[in-house]
This record gives sequence, structure tokens and C-alpha cells, in this order.
Amino acid sequence: MLNNKSDLITKKTKYYIYYIYNILYNFIYGMKVNNNQINIYIYPLKILNNLIFLKYNNLIYLNNLVDIIVVDYISLKNRFEINYVFWNVKYEYRLIIKIYSDGINLVYSIGNLYKSSLWLEREAWDLYGIKFFLHKGLRRILTDYGFKGFPLRKDFPLVGYCDVFYDDSMQIIKVAPIELAQSLRFYKFDNPWMRWYF
Repeated sequence: MLNNKSDLITKKTKYYIYYIYNILYNFIYGMKVNNNQINIYIYPLKILNNLIFLKYNNLIYLNNLVDIIVVDYISLKNRFEINYVFWNVKYEYRLIIKIYSDGINLVYSIGNLYKSSLWLEREAWDLYGIKFFLHKGLRRILTDYGFKGFPLRKDFPLVGYCDVFYDDSMQIIKVAPIELAQSLRFYKFDNPWMRWYF
């Protein structure tokens, strides 16, 4: 399936689209082109085989992993969209490989192919809870070691589960669970812009 959203696709980009599609049509289930940026949708279990081919092929040559971006679509069954953003230095084009995960099943780590992915996969684990299989050191890097939950998931509460504050009387930093007591809240349902004059 090819979707061309832009009429400004160059000949070089068209060549790459048809070349990739003709070789990998059994391993991918969709392609999109938007502003000369190629998006490839791959099955999660076939990510390693495809990346080995795409990295060492002389015409495609994906030698630079720029970023791993995770998007949480909470209403879908496979709620996490994992985007691998690649930049080809030689031919100067950007290619994004997209896979979907439910957050429970493991996703293969690409750390053996791209060393820059080790830190990015740790960040995805720390903030979204996506487990990467065969990762060398999956650990928290942006939150505390005792932190519970994954803060960038859509079902994570906005205020978190605990409050960190400094106690002046004891001169220490305290961590306490958050209590939201409704009796301490006062709600005003008056509209200040509505004035009734009789």
C-alpha cells in the first residue's frame, strides 16, 4: 500500500520507495510518503532482519539512527507506536520505520546494529515501559530508582503517585503519597461574566 500525500516527491525518493517495496514487500505492511519522508510499517518480530538488510545495502544504506520516538494511542489494542528515525548521510534522505506494540510483548533491541539506540531504548523503557529484548542494560535513567509507573503513558495520573517536598523543620527532603481530599476543595459555580441587573 503506497500513499502519496505530497505532490512534491522527487525522482530519487520515488526510486527508493519502489526499490524498498519490491525487496521487502513480504516483511512490511504499508508505506507512506509525506514531504519526501518515507514511512515504512514493519511487523515487530521482523525488525532486526529488515534493519540488517537496510543498513548494509549499498543503495539504501541506513547508517545513522537519529531518534526513537514513542507515541501512546491509549484507545488502540497495540497502543504504542515506536518510530525509528534514520538519516542517510550519503544520499540525504530521512526514513522512518514504524512498529506497533501493546506494551506487554517484548520488542527486539537494535543495540547490536546501532550503538546510539542503547540510550534511546532505555529512555523508552523508563518513560513508557516498553521492554526491549536482548538489551544490554535496560534501566531507569530519567526517573528515580524507586519510581513506580511510567510517566509518559496516557493512563498515568497527572499529579503522580507521590509528592516530594522539603521539610523546613527537619531540614530534610520528604516523599509522601499524594492525598486529594475533596473536603478541602471549594468550588464556585458562578460565572463572573454573567451579571443580572434587575
